[in-house]
Amino acid sequence: MDMILRHLEEELLIGKHFHRSESQQNRTLAMQNVLFNFLLEEMGERIDDLEKHVTDLMAQAGIENTNEDLMVRVTL
Repeated sequence: MDMILRHLEEELLIGKHFHRSESQQNRTLAMQNVLFNFLLEEMGERIDDLEKHVTDLMAQAGIENTNEDLMVRVTL
């Protein structure tokens, strides 16, 4: 996995420093989209895991919760 990310990163960096044809630019954009979607999915999975661990810890502590208890409320 790390090798794939390094390759994508190298390709993206090369695209920033050299003039590329339209097809090369499209390829770079497609790779950026793949990388972005992968990272977004990975982040979502980590958030799901974190929520599960928090719920487990709260259950061990004898605290009842609802989904609203796990949400962060931001007040301005």
